Formats: sequence, C-alpha cells, structure tokens
Amino acid sequence: MRDRNAASDLSALDAELHTKMQERKRILDEAYRLKAELERLRPEVDALQRRANYFAVEFKEKHDEALAAYEDGDGELAKEYSMEGRELQELCEAANEQTSEARSALREVQDAMRQHFNVAKQLEGELNELRRRLNGAQRQHEQERRNSETRRRIAQAVTLSGFSQADTSSIRGCLSMFPTAILQRLDRIVFTAQGAQGQHGRPITGRTRLFPGRKYFVEMFDHDPRLGERITETIAHELGHIAFPLLSIERRKEWMDLYAATDDTQFVSRYAIRDFEEDFCECLMLFRGKSRQSCKGK
Repeated sequence: MRDRNAASDLSALDAELHTKMQERKRILDEAYRLKAELERLRPEVDALQRRANYFAVEFKEKHDEALAAYEDGDGELAKEYSMEGRELQELCEAANEQTSEARSALREVQDAMRQHFNVAKQLEGELNELRRRLNGAQRQHEQERRNSETRRRIAQAVTLSGFSQADTSSIRGCLSMFPTAILQRLDRIVFTAQGAQGQHGRPITGRTRLFPGRKYFVEMFDHDPRLGERITETIAHELGHIAFPLLSIERRKEWMDLYAATDDTQFVSRYAIRDFEEDFCECLMLFRGKSRQSCKGK
C-alpha cells in the first residue's frame, strides 16, 4: 500500500511538473511573439517621429518666411506663406497624433512582454521547486522500495511451520508490512494443535517467547475456530510484544500514561484492558492486521 501511495504521489508530481512546463512554454511563446511585435513596431514609430519632425521643421520655416514677408510689407506673400504654414501645421499635428498612438501601442506591447517574461521567470522558480520535490519523492520512493524489498526478504527468512500454503502466503504478506527492526528479532512462527492457557487460565490464540540471543518465536494454537480468519491479526498482535520493548523509554511512558487515563469503554477490545502492553498489541493488530480499521480512542 505504501509503495502504491508513493507511486501515486510521484505520478501526481510528474503530472503537475508537465502541466507547469506546458504553461511556462505557452507564456514564453507569447512573450517572444510580443518581443517580435515590439521589434516590428519600433521602426514604424521611429519613421512616424521623423515624419512629424520634418513637418515641424517645414512649418517653422514657413512661419519665419511669413513673418519676414510681413515685415518687408509684402502682405500677399506673407498671406501665401501663412496658408502654406497652416497646411504644414495640420500635417505636423496629424503626424504627432499618429506617433503618439504608435508609441502608446508600443508601450502596451512592451509592458505585456515584460509581464509575460516575469510570469515565465516566476514559473521557472515554481518548476525548480517542483523538480526538487520530485527528486526528493523519487529518492524517497526508491528508499521505500529498497526497504520494502528488505522487509520481504527478511519475512521470507522467517521460519513458518504447521501452516497451510495459503496461510503461509498471508503470513508472509503480513510480516512484510512490519519494520525491519521487528522482523530481524523474529526467528520463527509455529502452529501447533496443542492448546495453551494464559496467565488467567483462559485459552489463548498465540504467545511470544524470547530465545537466547534476543530472537523471538511466536506460537499459535488452534482452540479458536476463527483462527483461520484472524491469523494475520493474531500475528500482528504477537509482533506487538516484540515491538513494544523497542520503543524509547519516553514513548513507552507516554503509552502507559495514555493507558492509565483511558476509560474502560474506550479500549479497542476487552483484551486490551488487561495491561498497557496488551493494549498496545491490540492497537497494532487493528492498525496492521486490519488495514481498513483504525485504533479508536488512541
């Protein structure tokens, strides 16, 4: 399940990266199109400005000539120069208006181009972050894959005796979900037709024993007719007895305090009420042995 979730996360990140790259490409394409448009408009604006400047110079010359003719007392010539000057003035004003409109369009294209390049730059930063996350997720996925292979390898090394082929497959699948620190301390799991009693004289489904050298073995008994259905749950519970001593002192104390503060009606099972370690094992059974259930109240 963890491998599937990791693969799903990788797929989602890869899809997000691909979408973001397409978006950045679209923005950059538009930015370069605007840049090309800007390069096309600049000569046109320059040409319009030169035309407006030409009419301005011509108008000034006619204006000066009209003044000179008026001062010389040649009214007819002054009037003629004035009329030509008004025509040049109108042409100059029209050219200035066209130049102003062209410059405004040029600025709009320039602003749009800069905005698109800025957005592309921002997207590049987001892409770099996505690439960083994707690389991290890939490394994590690879590490989890190696860990999963290690757990399966160690689970295959655990000796199982007395079980059917179907139960053996289920048990190894259950074992492969547990951390290597637990599996490395497990030597074997044995099924026996002989019953056994617990501390209170009641029949028990399984028990965990410690070999010399800190290796554990789990015994399972057949007095419970539902054992075939609950075999992975029982094993998960028994592995809890291996896991609990591996917790830090602080974690064990936290669990003991939580156990002491829990009302009898809030435990996950009646068996969990017996003591804090059995409570831990029952919760682990629900968490690992029944993948769709959760540890209520914990």
